[in-house]
Amino acid sequence: MEINDLFLKIDPNDWELFAEDFFSNFGYKILSRAAVGQDGGKDLIIEKDGDKILVSCKRYSKSVGLKDEINIIDRMEQHDCNVFLGFYSSNVSQGLHDRINSMNSNNRQINYLNGSNIYDYMKKMPADVLEKYFEEPHKLSKEFGEIFSNAELLCEGCHGNILEVNMRYSSEIGFDINYDEKEIKILWGHKKCIPKLSLSLTITELMYTEERQKFDEYIKSLLDDGFKVDYSKLYKIKREFEKIQIPPYWGTYI
Repeated sequence: MEINDLFLKIDPNDWELFAEDFFSNFGYKILSRAAVGQDGGKDLIIEKDGDKILVSCKRYSKSVGLKDEINIIDRMEQHDCNVFLGFYSSNVSQGLHDRINSMNSNNRQINYLNGSNIYDYMKKMPADVLEKYFEEPHKLSKEFGEIFSNAELLCEGCHGNILEVNMRYSSEIGFDINYDEKEIKILWGHKKCIPKLSLSLTITELMYTEERQKFDEYIKSLLDDGFKVDYSKLYKIKREFEKIQIPPYWGTYI
């Protein structure tokens, strides 16, 4: 799936509402909200650090071209803005790109965010905001091959990869803790393949940064108390989960 295909699932009117949430998340003040229908070329007016910014929101299946973005400077003057920012789900044509660059001056800034730029920033947005516009926001990276790309942890019973999407709900990583011998035995696999453990979390839980940190802190406290563990297994967990970790901005496990 390409990035623009993801954005095309959003209703065109909701694209402007998404822009409001997007900029609010990064500290911009909304001065004039988006409206459906004729708006004099103004989709959204925002402000930050003394700049008054005219945002033009376009959710297109094709590239945004010269005919799609006209009278930029006139629109900026009409709304007393010193910055113009395109908020585009797709790319821009070379012609529009060149025109935007040619219109910049000491008194005005003209720029745009394309779909790829927007997607990169989305990784720093909370899940409760993204859920308004996308299904299962924690899987967004996965759609572009960034989650579960090559992560592998084989079940100690059946040897299936427990990090695969259809395996993670029924699989867990845990520790069998022997307090008398001060030993920690690490096990991972499908719940049906491994014995009941003293401490365990499902793969889904461990994907969330906050849950992983709690897990790590507890194990560290045991190691500080002199418990022994197979460090090669700990390092393998760390290495593989770095490939699938859900960004902390995307919420906690519920």
